[in-house]
Amino acid sequence: MMVNSAAKARRNWMVILLLLTLVGLGFYVNQLINGLQVTGMDNLVSWGLYIITFAFLVGLSAGGLIISSSAYIFKVEELKKIAPVGVIVAVACIVGAGLMIMADVGRPERGLNIIFSKTFTSPIKWDFLVIAIYLMIVLY
Repeated sequence: MMVNSAAKARRNWMVILLLLTLVGLGFYVNQLINGLQVTGMDNLVSWGLYIITFAFLVGLSAGGLIISSSAYIFKVEELKKIAPVGVIVAVACIVGAGLMIMADVGRPERGLNIIFSKTFTSPIKWDFLVIAIYLMIVLY
């Protein structure tokens, strides 16, 4: 049985993306083992990279949610075809934003400290809370 060129191209892309994911995971494991100093967090530009990426992903997620909700709330028929894609984008981006918070904290095992700490003035605690609520809204 011959594999058509579209399936072959799809498989090649999946292999490339898997390899890139593994490389990224390797860099993240290196950061976990050696600490945030491997990221060069000694200047302001690289220090803010995780937070800027967090804000960017939250914005993309909001865009996906607006597209998907506009199809049904405002009854825009043209958007009903891409509404499911908007939901997928919203969920993927908000999960990525949550991962950026975890990366900014530096140690994922400290994630429970964000949830159970009594410091209600912490911006990271509020970011985490808002993302959790937002994810529940998107999934609902």
